[in-house]
Amino acid sequence: MERILIIDDNDGMRELLSQLLREWSYTTATAGNLEEARNLILSEAPFKVIICDYELPDGNGLQLLSWLRWERQSQTRFLLVSGSANFGQTRPSDFSFLAKPFQMDELRCVIEDLIGTKGEAR
Repeated sequence: MERILIIDDNDGMRELLSQLLREWSYTTATAGNLEEARNLILSEAPFKVIICDYELPDGNGLQLLSWLRWERQSQTRFLLVSGSANFGQTRPSDFSFLAKPFQMDELRCVIEDLIGTKGEAR
């Protein structure tokens, strides 16, 4: 099973995404801030994808992405989600972006694309 880390300071959003991803046959772990996320990344088996909210209590999702790329030398696939920022066409190519609110089928398409299972039977 592919492992996905969900980082969002909203408990309800974390639970909703985790439940949905488990229904799609993924294993999930969750964190409510950058510190929790870093601890999970350092202490658990590698994640195939990280879904991270942009605005977090102790920083933002781009800070985590920078830490992953520069300090950890990790190329883990990264999906940034936000209801307040829009990275659309101007974002760097090393992460994907979804604006909140998004449709669940949009999320599934992006996840499958990041993992490389788009079009395959799950």
